[in-house]
Amino acid sequence: VLAAYDRAAAWHFDRLPVPGLHLIYEDFVTDSERQVDRLAAFMGVTDPACLAEARGEVGTGRSRIDSLAKTESDSR
Repeated sequence: VLAAYDRAAAWHFDRLPVPGLHLIYEDFVTDSERQVDRLAAFMGVTDPACLAEARGEVGTGRSRIDSLAKTESDSR
C-alpha cells in the first residue's frame, strides 16, 4: 500500500503546477524541530512566537484537538 502511495505522490509532485512538500510522520517523531522549521519555511511562516509555539506542540504526544476536546467536555 505504501509503495502505491509513494508512486502516486511522486506522479503528482512531478505534474502539478503547485509547490509541494513531502513530509514523513516518522521524521516528525524523531526530529520534530527540524520538520516544523521545514514546514514553516514552505508556508512562509517567519514569526518567532508562532514557530516557538509550533515547536512546543509537535512531539509532545498531545495535540490541539486533544486539548480542544478536553475543554469542550469540561464545559458540559
